[in-house]
Amino acid sequence: LKTNFSQIFGIIIGLLGAIIIVTKDNLFAFGAMNVYALYIILATVCYAININQVNKFLRTLRGIEIAALSFLFIGPAGGAILLMNDYSQAIISETMLFDLMCIIILGLFASAIAVIIINIIILAEGVMFASSVTYIIPVFAIMWGVLDGENINLIQIIATIIIFLGVYLTKKNNYTLK
Repeated sequence: LKTNFSQIFGIIIGLLGAIIIVTKDNLFAFGAMNVYALYIILATVCYAININQVNKFLRTLRGIEIAALSFLFIGPAGGAILLMNDYSQAIISETMLFDLMCIIILGLFASAIAVIIINIIILAEGVMFASSVTYIIPVFAIMWGVLDGENINLIQIIATIIIFLGVYLTKKNNYTLK
């Protein structure tokens, strides 16, 4: 794919912002890194692979069709996993209905709708912009943490601004590199 300087610079800036978020409070001490944040980075890499595959092989499909196709493939595996687990403790829990509702909401809003939206972005705005949008995943992880009572610090705010700047630069049109 043809890219321009602004897009490449935007991807690098977005990655820098994601790295800053992952390193927690100390930018230069990777030992202080929240290791669970690596799952978010892994998710971002998987989104990047997905975006390129969708662009290459599924360009003629609509976003909702691509989402339905992907859930068709993961459905049997998910169903098998569900059938192999023991839910006796969960069923007798006093918070079982609330917990189940939270899982359903998370599945619908964080997975199904997100997959549809990212596929629409791929088809409408292009692969480069869609891949830069995945840098926002760590920002949402921080927001979930804040909702769970965690504090947000100045470094995380600056990293979030850097990520949004990277996404903006990726969308901005400049001269094409050859």
